[in-house]
Amino acid sequence: MKSEIIMRGGQNKLARGVALALGGALAVTVTSAQAQMPELTWSGLLEIEANWAEDYEGGSGSDLNLATVELGLEARFNELLSARVLLLYEDDGEDSEVEVDEAVISLGLPAMPGAYLEVGRQYVPFGRFETALVSDPLALELAETRETAALLGWESDQFYGAAWVFSGDTRDNLNGVGLNLGMLFDAGPVEMDLGVAYTSTLGDSDTLQEVEAVVEGKRVGGYNAYVTAVHGPFTLAAEYVVAEKRFDAGQLEFNGKGARPSVWGVELAWELDGLQRPVTLAAAAQGSSEAFIEEDALELPRYRYLAGVSVALMDQLSLSFEYSHDRDYRERHGGTGDSANAFVVQLAAEF
Repeated sequence: MKSEIIMRGGQNKLARGVALALGGALAVTVTSAQAQMPELTWSGLLEIEANWAEDYEGGSGSDLNLATVELGLEARFNELLSARVLLLYEDDGEDSEVEVDEAVISLGLPAMPGAYLEVGRQYVPFGRFETALVSDPLALELAETRETAALLGWESDQFYGAAWVFSGDTRDNLNGVGLNLGMLFDAGPVEMDLGVAYTSTLGDSDTLQEVEAVVEGKRVGGYNAYVTAVHGPFTLAAEYVVAEKRFDAGQLEFNGKGARPSVWGVELAWELDGLQRPVTLAAAAQGSSEAFIEEDALELPRYRYLAGVSVALMDQLSLSFEYSHDRDYRERHGGTGDSANAFVVQLAAEF
């Protein structure tokens, strides 16, 4: 930066002194600003998928699509302050668009060791949703919640937790709350991660917000419990999500009464050692209850079984294969009682 000061006739020494002082202050300010420039970290994810799937009526189809694009930027100003922004594109047919998926300011709280504050658009920690497969778990499909929230978190060597508050879409005031508590410990040779969570408004999940009657009706809370056990190359993960009580029949109806949706899932992953490239095998069983609302956004299968394999072709490039088998709800519950199969191949690059 170059600063020019033009001194005209008639100015006295005092004016020259003021000008020199201002120039010096400007130089100090520029130097200080340069010293406080944040450390920038870029990240990204690109997923391309080829798939074949059939529906419950026996029809089938195939496709090749750009499934996911993520581009993230984190700015770390110092040990306490950072900010992150994540742009996301997901293939959703005609509704596909690039959006601001996350935009968060994070602040460490030195007066409370291990504590931090995060404010902004984020996925609140209601649910763990861990998987080594391509498809999202049913727990995520029901309960994943992205909101503009204020979150107070805390982490130690053994315990962690978070409490958050947000407005959400089911109300116009700041009374949506949530709580997550977890514990890390060793059970002999097994590393355990056990946690529970509560949200005052399960209806603010991304899926249920697509049901207009849920947005306009009463709030119903939700519970979540998860456990992850790691023993050498094996990882076992289980999760359960259930509504706190029944929705009104006018919001979500199942079998002639208000629905109380729930989902569960169990997954086992095995990282194979001694191969030329890392390989992960995974299998999962998942299910739902009262989570089928015909002709609406909530159409989860009664049961889902999955198997997959993922190969790390390079350090940041992976190739995954997945087979899934869905069983629909029975006819008396609005389903078909039939089954459907799907197969997907995913090429993913991460940086």
